[in-house]
Amino acid sequence: MIKFFKKKLSDTNSHGVSYQVRNSKVLVGKYSYGYKTLNIIEYGNGTDLYIGKFTSIAPGVKIFLDYGGHNTSLMSSYPFQNLYNEIFEGNKFANMNGKNKGDVKIGNDVWIGMDTLILNGVTINDGAIIGANSVVTKDVKPYEFKAGNPATHIKSRFDKDIIELLQKLKWWDLEDKIIKDIMPDLLAKPSTSILKELIKKFSK
Repeated sequence: MIKFFKKKLSDTNSHGVSYQVRNSKVLVGKYSYGYKTLNIIEYGNGTDLYIGKFTSIAPGVKIFLDYGGHNTSLMSSYPFQNLYNEIFEGNKFANMNGKNKGDVKIGNDVWIGMDTLILNGVTINDGAIIGANSVVTKDVKPYEFKAGNPATHIKSRFDKDIIELLQKLKWWDLEDKIIKDIMPDLLAKPSTSILKELIKKFSK
């Protein structure tokens, strides 16, 4: 188990951060916070973590970057391929016991509540919110609010039309000066008319 706060990280994140945790890459988009206290659990298999821009991560969040090698469909769930290889030579059979589901991807403008657990292979899309103490076992849709153990759909943050427009705008990709200029809109309830105007003006 490796904790990020054991590694010296920058106090600011205005340009994005990237670093290595054993064999795993960690890429964090600009202005995202909370990554320094993430509890990363990985076993050297090189599964990576991607975090978008302007994402908020509360204390106590844990992320499995590997499944852990426990395949419950086999006679034994013990990870022989990782432990006591000098005795059992379990690494000869590593492919029989692995269930790695891939990278963990967290989008832009996501809010992850305190003490959440995110499992291997999960994608949390842009604008999503995860309630505190949740266990995220499956992908989360854009602007979806999920909570619980396992995390289940609570509601969508906005109507379908608003969500589609927000995905077109991708305000987090705009220049800092523009984001500053549209701050009154970002801190207000979204409307189709304003979003269409912003898309017309700023989308590439």
